[in-house]
Amino acid sequence: TVTPLAPAPAVSMELVDDTTALSTPVAEGDVVTYTYTVTNDGNVTLALDTIAPITPTLTDADGTALTLTTAPAFEGPASSLGSAEGTLLPGEVATYTATYTLTQSDIDAGGISQTATVDGTDPNATVVSGTSDDPADLTGAADATVTPLAPAPAVSMELVDDTTALSTPVAEGDVVTYTYTVTNDGNVTLDGVAISPTLTDADGNVLTLTTGPDFGTATSGSAEGTLLPGEVATYTATYILEQSDIDAGGVSQTAEVDATDPTGAPSNAVSDDPADATGSDDATVTPLAPAPAVSMELVADTSALGTPVVAGEEITYTYTVSNNGNVTLDGVVISPTLTDADGNVLTLTTGPDFGTATSGSAEGTLLPGEVATYTATYILEQSDIDAGGVSQTAEVDATDPTGAPSNAVSDDPADATGSDDATVTPLAPAPAVSMELVADTSALGTPVVAGEEITYTYTVSNNGNVTLDGVAISPTLTDADGNVLTL
Repeated sequence: TVTPLAPAPAVSMELVDDTTALSTPVAEGDVVTYTYTVTNDGNVTLALDTIAPITPTLTDADGTALTLTTAPAFEGPASSLGSAEGTLLPGEVATYTATYTLTQSDIDAGGISQTATVDGTDPNATVVSGTSDDPADLTGAADATVTPLAPAPAVSMELVDDTTALSTPVAEGDVVTYTYTVTNDGNVTLDGVAISPTLTDADGNVLTLTTGPDFGTATSGSAEGTLLPGEVATYTATYILEQSDIDAGGVSQTAEVDATDPTGAPSNAVSDDPADATGSDDATVTPLAPAPAVSMELVADTSALGTPVVAGEEITYTYTVSNNGNVTLDGVVISPTLTDADGNVLTLTTGPDFGTATSGSAEGTLLPGEVATYTATYILEQSDIDAGGVSQTAEVDATDPTGAPSNAVSDDPADATGSDDATVTPLAPAPAVSMELVADTSALGTPVVAGEEITYTYTVSNNGNVTLDGVAISPTLTDADGNVLTL
């Protein structure tokens, strides 16, 4: 009596991804472990291939085919009912595991997905297959096991100013070099990396970089505009200082870096100056220290004076004012002090009057290195010649862009001392006196007789250039025989 027992072979498989070893955020090199749970759902024993019982299909989220790092391997020494690898009794469960090491492109794609199939052969050589199911989705149907890899885009930028090329004190035409260090701090590749700088002077006036920002290098070798996670790109720019920047007291730059992640979402950051150690995004400020300085030479032109000098002749003074500092000076004004050699205060006849400035500045303003010329005149009085000369000291006063005063006392370059001193004009005395003596005999008779009177007239002249005091006449009267007489 034959009782047929119909075979009903069947096999199924669950595929679970273990992401507990992934970093936060996920990073290249992290490992996903896959567990394949194969169940004999039929009523006959199944034979499984001991070499490659499971056929995995792994792709990234963009559909690019991938290869497992380690192939599905049997987790022995036995299945749930004690069978060795390759045999599966009805109701028995065999477990296999595989691993996959993530690449950057997987994270950029946003995830990976795996579907696997398993084949078993029943005692009648009938082959049955099962497709993997992800039990986490609770659909009950065979479907892919999807491992999302969340993007965490992040970018930062440090902005450093290199002032080593600046003069002391800083001057127009000096160059500041800026270095932008852009870092991909996230876990996905960034594209379209671009820097937008904003440069101003200390007064808030918008400036324009002379060059750049220009791409230099990237630590992982990426081309301009692309940054891999952890990669650092360096850019440089330069700015040539203008006089207005120095007058303002400094320049300041803030820059923004913009990029997009693989999903097209923007990622950006504002530059930080690492020198201030605040840790927050802030401007990179370059102070430009003012060094105001002014000097003045005072020269007396005596070419119009006679020999000897006399009252009414004119001395011309030339004041040469130089801006020896690095900032523009305003409110330039000259205050002269003129005295005679006895210390009596005098007043200039004209001036000081502005003439010209070498850089074309208007009266009262001096650019760094500029020289302005002023003139004044003085008409000599007799008291000046009597005193023996005149002397002038002048002070020049101005203000720098901060409002701080800058001043100097005049120097006479003719004395070669190099120190500020008075401009002295000696007026050499040339004393001279003469006298004419005339006898008036109109009162004498003819013939002359004793008792008649002669009148003498003495005409005394100052023939020199200085006043004469204590003028006195000493007469000597004699007769024709030499006898001394008395007037």
